[in-house]
Parts: sequence; structure tokens; C-alpha cells
Amino acid sequence: MKMRAISFSLALCGSLLSAQPCLVSSNHLYTDARTGLTILGGTVSLPKTGLWELTRDLRGTGLSEIRLLPPAAVLGRAEGARLANDATVEYRLLARRSGDFEAPVTLTLHDRFSDRRLEVRWAPDQPQPGERELLVDWARLRMGEWRVMGDPAAATILGCWLRQAPELYGVEPVASDNRRPGNEGNQTTVFNVVGGRAAIQETLQLTAIGGPEMIRMDDPATVPVAQIPGVQVKAHDYAAMLGTSEGGRIPLADLVPADRLFAWFPRPAVLVQFLDAGTDFLFGLSSSVTGSSLGYQLTDRYLARLGLNEPLMRALLESGALTEVAIVLPDLHFIDGTDLTVIARTGQPALVTGALKLLGMGDLTDLTTRELPGGDTVCWLRQDDLLLVSSHRDELEQILELARREGADSLGQSAEFRYMLTQLEPRDTTRAFVYLSDPFIRRVTGPAAKIGQLRRLTARAQMEALTAGALLYGLDHDGARTTVEALFDQGYVPRIGGFEPSLFALDEQWVAHSETFGRPARMKTLLDLPVDRVTPREAKAYATYRENYERFWRQFFDPIAIRLDQTQPDCWELETFILPLIDSSIYNSLRRGVATAESRVPLTVPVLEPKPVAMLSANLTDEAWVEALEDMDDLLEPVLGRQSPVLHQLGPGLHFAVGDSDPVLSLGSGDLLGIFGGAGAGMNDDLFFIPAAVSLFTRPSALLIELKEPQAVIRELARLSTGMTRFEPGLMGLTTTLYRVTGEEAWVYSISLGGVMKLRFGLNVQGQYLVISNQPLTYRPRVLARHPAPNNGLRLGLQPDAVEKLGPSLRIAAMEQQREAARSGCGLLYPLLLSGVAKADEAARRHQAWFGFAPLHPPGGTFEWREGMVLSTVFGRPGAEQQPAFDLEDNEAGLLPHVRELSVSLQFEQDGLRVISSWSL
Repeated sequence: MKMRAISFSLALCGSLLSAQPCLVSSNHLYTDARTGLTILGGTVSLPKTGLWELTRDLRGTGLSEIRLLPPAAVLGRAEGARLANDATVEYRLLARRSGDFEAPVTLTLHDRFSDRRLEVRWAPDQPQPGERELLVDWARLRMGEWRVMGDPAAATILGCWLRQAPELYGVEPVASDNRRPGNEGNQTTVFNVVGGRAAIQETLQLTAIGGPEMIRMDDPATVPVAQIPGVQVKAHDYAAMLGTSEGGRIPLADLVPADRLFAWFPRPAVLVQFLDAGTDFLFGLSSSVTGSSLGYQLTDRYLARLGLNEPLMRALLESGALTEVAIVLPDLHFIDGTDLTVIARTGQPALVTGALKLLGMGDLTDLTTRELPGGDTVCWLRQDDLLLVSSHRDELEQILELARREGADSLGQSAEFRYMLTQLEPRDTTRAFVYLSDPFIRRVTGPAAKIGQLRRLTARAQMEALTAGALLYGLDHDGARTTVEALFDQGYVPRIGGFEPSLFALDEQWVAHSETFGRPARMKTLLDLPVDRVTPREAKAYATYRENYERFWRQFFDPIAIRLDQTQPDCWELETFILPLIDSSIYNSLRRGVATAESRVPLTVPVLEPKPVAMLSANLTDEAWVEALEDMDDLLEPVLGRQSPVLHQLGPGLHFAVGDSDPVLSLGSGDLLGIFGGAGAGMNDDLFFIPAAVSLFTRPSALLIELKEPQAVIRELARLSTGMTRFEPGLMGLTTTLYRVTGEEAWVYSISLGGVMKLRFGLNVQGQYLVISNQPLTYRPRVLARHPAPNNGLRLGLQPDAVEKLGPSLRIAAMEQQREAARSGCGLLYPLLLSGVAKADEAARRHQAWFGFAPLHPPGGTFEWREGMVLSTVFGRPGAEQQPAFDLEDNEAGLLPHVRELSVSLQFEQDGLRVISSWSL
């Protein structure tokens, strides 16, 4: 019998109750030999009418986690059903016995409908022997409550409990619901594709090469990692591409190894804005796109890793003592833990020296190693006008060696870097320049890094499972402590990756840690966990990964350059250049369909009045226009005819504008970034632009087609025959009609399906465009001007400041995302609170300290622990969720409340991809 127990509710009642307490009969007891749990069970007759639940005051009863199990007849009955007042039904009471107690005990049942209470007396001091089904039924009810709070697939304490419970207690496995709201951030949306995010994700391929089954501690590590080939795709001949040109230069890059990520800040004061999250758009956009509602405190974590603190760093940045800063990274595993090196050029050495004295540093003319709280070390060195700080001594030694060789073999002097700087040259407005070199990408996708990360992720999963198992053991045994070996032996923890118990230990708070891998919140870095030899199983897993990876790069394998510019005080621009682009099905389709830089065909974007909230523009190739016209046959052929001269006047620009409205049907996530919807990563070419087409039926929109000779098109339209243009009899017969608007060079084309549904489209020529509107009577956008797009392939423009009618829809979409974030946060905190943490904010701090992250409650509310349940003060508790009513006075436009305008555009060039994102605050 499937139970959906979230509270302990569940039986209908409405009769007058006897003043005498109900008695529990048929007491049975079962003690599980493996877990040591003792479960009591009994039956009690209760009125059928009413909705009963147990109160949680168990003090003095000697019982814990009491569950009320109604029969299937009660669970399956409609809530509104009425039965005879004297009708009763037998319920089962299930409880875990906790220590000695004096019988009998009195429990209180509460009728949720009438708010009446009923006492139940239980005398379990002389129970009869019970069967294991007592434990199974009790655990099934308990899991029902857990399931409402969390997902068994989630990497959380509650997820570990749900995954292990079937083996531990003998209950049926709980299916994972991986389609919960909030996964929209993992979709391939139009915004992600045009903005280049999908290309970067596919290029880096940071996902693990396999699951825990790829790690087996009893497998001998016999394969030298040096003998495992990495990605075998060649690079461009950048020296030949440079020719006689010197290329671009950034002097600090001469100190950076070629296989390290290089992030350069020519005006370090801008980093203060990052410390403040002052570039609100970047931080908010990242959270919205990924669906993240977790706080990782990465700034504090990495400042502490360098022996710094935020006030000191802020003072140095604001003082102007640092004239330029470079950050060097060996990999991109920020959350799991990576090493960090800072190279800073000092303009005021005396000021920097004084600041370092506050940290107890000397003059740092010799390389100084300092031990930090927690056992980490940091290395410091001041050399001429350079200040060097690194979390790993070997990284600093490499930089010093490059300095001794005057940059020979460095990133900065490589032909690749110098050539890419000619394609994306830093400017006076540049605030940050990030470079991921060919050797760096080969490094992070190579066998040592991928297998090392797999081992680390598997060890982290084992430590999380051990911590969760220790908490669950304490919950089952009244806070008693146990050992790692006992957790494995009693089934509270699975063996993940075959790790031996001796590799781990539990601290005083029951958090697992490892001398080899560190702690979940502070995992040792990949540089601290070098991979020299691997097992055959690991080698095979990497070979499979490499084979799949190389399918995407059949010709070249090359770098990514990113430049952030502040073009005006409130205007920012992010340009990304990837050379070449991954062989991706989505991008291949776009590459065939839109103009490239080499075609030198500009993309000009119309300026409309009223402003659309979103506009998608494309510069189509001749081949793509042929396909597009075939797709538009049903719309245009009955009007223009298949051989109409108008068809030869269309192109190359095609623009789809969405007007301001509150649609009945929202596409995608419902927010502004998802206005054209999205689909999973397996989306094929035909489905990619379907969401845009659906907009024709959900909100006012207009299709603007660029014309070669507008006057010729006007003359041709004037010759069209009006009236009925098509008739197909039948139940759902199709009828099409065309008429001209009196006194205007405008036409209305209508399509009727059996008189049941009717669509009207307005056609008129404005400037260089044929404008087709789906609401010709009310939505008639005017073309005011044209402006060139920075790239000539595709452009997506969003204008939050044009939002009025759409505001409620965006606000509701944002609130729904926040509600899901709050629900997820409740699931993270619930096990800690259930295990004895007194308050929700303390549970969040412990979660941060234990695992390196904690849930963030959306603005305007907090998490609270009330009567045994964790809840959001704004959105309620899981299973009884709520959401504030829409406030007409709230002008927040959902996702991008601080942004006036946002655009992303792309173009294909040199076998690569260039993307420019710009926004105004």
C-alpha cells in the first residue's frame, strides 16, 4: 500500500467523541537484529469522520517517531464523504521505543477539521512478539514524510537517507522525481545558445567521466597515467596565422604557465564591485540561468585560502596601491576546491608593505610560507614591483622560473595567445580579460585531471553518505554515537567506490573527513592529489570519455577568450571568442543557416514603437531562406502564390518581435530569459525555434522580413486579388481570406478552421521591411529606424523597461522560482533540525561549515523550525506550500528588475564563434 504521509494525518471525523480515552490493543514488538531498532505496534478504533493527526509532544512517553497508519479504505475515500456518526475504523499506531519507560502512555490526536482532540491510551509494557513488517510499515511512513521534503536523487543528507532506507529498513525504493520545477536552468534555451553559454559548457566538458562504479579500491593501479593518451586533436598553426605580426601582448601573462587559466584585471578597483556583487546583472543572471539557490561563500573561502580578509583586500583595491592584477588557476573546480595564485603589480610599494605588516608579514623579499588555520599553507613573495601570492608552492615556483627565463615558453609569449589578442584586444574600457588556452583545456580534459576529479568526487560522495548515515544512526538511537565501521556493517552507509572504512573518520559533530581527501567543505585540490597510476577500470572510463569528446573536434581544438568592458558607467559588454567552435548539432544547424563574418553581410535590427519586450533577429543564408519559404507556404502561398516576385525580394534579415502582454500560456520558465522557451540538450534542429513559432498564438507578435526593393514589393502587393483565396470543405474546413485596409497600403489575411478558430495577420511594408503582425487591429508596431548589430549572425534583444502588461506574468514566474528554491532549502535543513539543531539559521551555518554551501532564502523571508517541521515564512512548508498574492503596486519585472536593456549576438568566423553580450543598468 502506497503511503503519502507528510504529517501524521489521515482519517475523517466529525462525530461527537466520548470523554473516555480510546485504548490501543493488539500490542506487538519487533527488534531488528541488524539496526538494533525496536518498533512497537498496536491498533485503535477511531471515528471514520474527521481528519486526525498525532500531536508531537512525546516527552515522557519513552516512544519516538510515532506514526499513525490508517487503513486503505480511509486513504482512498474522498474527503467530502459522510458516514454514519457511530461508524469506526481501526488505525495502526507504530512507534520506535527509546529506552525505558513506564506504561501506560497517553497520546493526543487532533481532528484538523473540527479542531477537537481525543486522548489515546497505550499500554505497551506486555507486547506480543511482532514481525519485521512492523519495521517496514514504520519506515515507509517515515519515508513518506522525507519524500515530501526532498528528492532521493539529490546530493543531500535527506537524499542519502532516502537512497539507503530500502536496504536499511526493507522498504520499497522511492522513485526519483528529476523533473521538479527549477530545472529550467539546465535547458538549452535560445538565450543560452545565442549567448554562447552552451558552447562554453560543451567545450570544457567538466562533468565527471563516470560514476562511483569506476572506482574500486581493490583494483590495482597498474597503468601509468603518462601512458594514457589525452585528447588527440591538433591545434591551429598560430605562428603561421600571425605571419610577420608580433600580435598582442599582456606583460603579466609572461609569468603564467601556458597550461593555466589567466584572468587579468587592468584596473583592480573594479574587483570591489565583484566583492560587493556590484555587477548585479552578472551575479543575478548566473543564479537565474543555473537555477541555483545556494550560497558557497567563494569570495570568503578563497581570500582565507590566501591568508587575506575582505577588509584588507578592499582597502588595497580602493587605495590604488595595486595597478594591475592577474589570477592564475590550474583548473575550474571552484566549488570542490582549486588552487589560486595572484600576481599583482604594485604602484605604491610602501602602502602594500604596510598592509602586509597588519598580517604579520615581513618585507617578503624571500619566498615566505605561512601556515593558516586548518592546516593549509600560503606562499608570499615580493619581487621588484610585483607581489606574488599562491596557495600552492609549486605554482609559485613555476612563475619564478618563467621570470628567470624572461617569459620563455610562457602563455604570454605563445603564438596562440598573441594571435588571440589580435582577435579580442583589450581596450581602455576593459575591466577583465579571461583566457582559457589550448594547453589549459587539454589539461582539464586530460586523464590526470579527469581521473583525479572522479576520485575526489567519489570520496566526497562517500563522506557525505557517512555524515548522513551518522546523523540517521543518531536519530534512530537517541543521539548515540557510533563508528565508521559500524555504519557500514549495519547498513547505514553504502560502499561508494569501494572505499575502505579505514580511509575515513567522524569528528565530534559526526562529519566525515579523510586524511587523503580532506573534508567535504574543504576538499584537497587536484594538485594535492596527484595521479601517477590508475586502475584499468579508470583508464577504460577515460578512454570512453576521450572517444566521445573527440567526436566533437574532428579538425581543431582551441582556446576561449573573454573580455569584459565597461563602456559607460551603467553599461557593460562581455565579448567571447571561441576558436574553433565545437562540432555541436545546434551550432552546426545555425552555422548552415545564418551569415558568417566572412560573408560580410551585416545584420541590421529595426527599432520599433512600441518597444517589444523581446526580439530575435537572424541573418539567413540563401539556402536557409529557401527552407524558410517552404515552411511559410501555408501562410504566404495562398496570398502571394508560389512564383510571386515578392518571394525573391525577401531577405536576408528576419526579425521576430514579441509585444508586451500577459499571455495565457507561458513558454519555458516563464521569465524574460525564457520568453522563447527551451528544451533539453538533445533538442534537434527542427525543434529549436518552435517556441518562437508558438508565440504567434500566445501573445502579440510581429515578423519583420527584410526587403531588397520595398517599392517593388508594395507594387506587387497592390496587384493582389482580394476576397476568399482558399476554401477546403469538411468538418474542419480551411478558409482563407485577404482584404485591403481602406486608404492604407496594408492588408489583412485571415485563416478560419471550420469556423471554430480564426487567425488574422496584418501585412504592410515599412521602410525596408515586410511586417506581418498576428494582431493587426491592436498590435501595429512602427519601424522608426535601423541600427547595425555588433555581430551578423543572430541577435536576441530583451527590453525589461518595455514591460508593463507582462509584469505580473514575470513577477509570478520569479515567485514560482523562489518558492521552489525555498522548498529545496527546507529539504537541506530538515535533517539537521530533526537531528537536534535548535534553529534554522544555525542549521544553515552548520550545513555551510560541513559541506561548503547552504541554502539561501529568497528576499523577504527566512527559514524556521516549528513543531517538528521546517518552513519558509513566505512560502510555507513542503507539502503545504503557499505563495503571496500578486501585488499590483509591485513594479518588479521578475527576472531582470535592474536591467533596462539586454542583448546577446553571435557570429561564426574562422571556424569559431564570437558572442557579444551587452546590458544597461
